[in-house]
Amino acid sequence: MEDATPAEREDSVVAVVRDNLRHLMDGGTYAATINFDDKKAEGLYALGHAQYLQGHFSEAMKFFSFIMAHDPLNYRAMKAMAACMQMTRKHGQALLLLGILLVAEEDNKETSLQIINCLFHLGRYAETLKVIDAMEPALTETPGDSVSRQRVNGYRELSLRALALS
Repeated sequence: MEDATPAEREDSVVAVVRDNLRHLMDGGTYAATINFDDKKAEGLYALGHAQYLQGHFSEAMKFFSFIMAHDPLNYRAMKAMAACMQMTRKHGQALLLLGILLVAEEDNKETSLQIINCLFHLGRYAETLKVIDAMEPALTETPGDSVSRQRVNGYRELSLRALALS
């Protein structure tokens, strides 16, 4: 290709673009077009997770957003991105992702707790209480749910106090 004429190089680029466009129009994904696979997503997730564990949330978001851009249904990356958004106080943006996760996941107690956290931090106390009321029946007596129940009760108490003061 190095010794190709400018017209030949242009024809080659046009052919690649045409093939990719045809692939997309036939129902293919962008990820498949650029050969983005689960192995690459996993490697990027590990790098993002390492950044998250070190408290570098903005850096971690770069990895998770890249994964989501190339694999929009990667719920694991979406959940990690929402957690980063919460840690960087982008609660409104986190709510958008958490809403998708709430619908997509079967067991969504942790997602509900994250939604409660976001609503509370946004000062939307009445909505916080509505989500608490909706999720509470799903809590069982297991040790994990005991911790969740404590968190829910804490948010309930704080939300009721905030509403009483307003």
